[in-house]
Amino acid sequence: MKMKRKLLPAVSVFFCILILAGCGIATIFYITGSVTIDDEDSDIFINASFNVYSDEYNNLDLIKTGTGPSLMLFYILTDSNDTSFVANIKSNFSSIYKNSPYGKIVNTSVSNPIVLTYTNTVSNKTYDLFAFSDPNRVQFSAPHYIASADDPNNSNFSFSLTRDGDTSLLYEIIPTIISGDFSVQTSENLRRYNGNKFLSDTNEMTDKLDYESISVQDIQDSTYYCHVFAAMCVSEGSFNNIFWTSLASLGYIKFPTITT
Repeated sequence: MKMKRKLLPAVSVFFCILILAGCGIATIFYITGSVTIDDEDSDIFINASFNVYSDEYNNLDLIKTGTGPSLMLFYILTDSNDTSFVANIKSNFSSIYKNSPYGKIVNTSVSNPIVLTYTNTVSNKTYDLFAFSDPNRVQFSAPHYIASADDPNNSNFSFSLTRDGDTSLLYEIIPTIISGDFSVQTSENLRRYNGNKFLSDTNEMTDKLDYESISVQDIQDSTYYCHVFAAMCVSEGSFNNIFWTSLASLGYIKFPTITT
């Protein structure tokens, strides 16, 4: 049965305020947004919609055309469908990157790929948040990230993420813009931070020390989970800050495994 659940009911109010900063007056940009997830009890795809709200002052006009709002997608690999860590990941993202009002650019590389880390002090499990890449090892960066609105005043859109592959072919994720005028910054499927596909053979995972914090020994029911997160960024225009919406959890995609 198809359900819709709405997250991020109000990130903030769309407005600009003037504050004194250093040697002059800084224009601080804020954005209101929400994300709706179509929950169809699927283990292989995620459908979601981002809504961005304007106001009477048309502050979206402050964004440089073609540079935002922009979508960035992240992932965490785990050995189960437990989501108790999600609130901490979202909180850490707000503290490190959203950091109202000024914000910080997400800037990763293959050699320094972790966006943020959370360790549960009770279970001692570590959860590393990574940015998706593609087969060309592209590190999606500001201002466009993975997809960017063609017109800042028309920035509502829907998208899907679909698992492609099987236990013999390995996995990658197909991103598709369903509706809205957004330019996707890659023509390829999404992969791990280093451009490699998501693995299916647990023996290969054991041999790869960089396999994203997942404990192969703890994988249950021959499956591991790719938890997907999203946030919108505005970073170029007639303002002085970098703005992120709150990080949204979009659910997870299951990756079945084999042992050879």
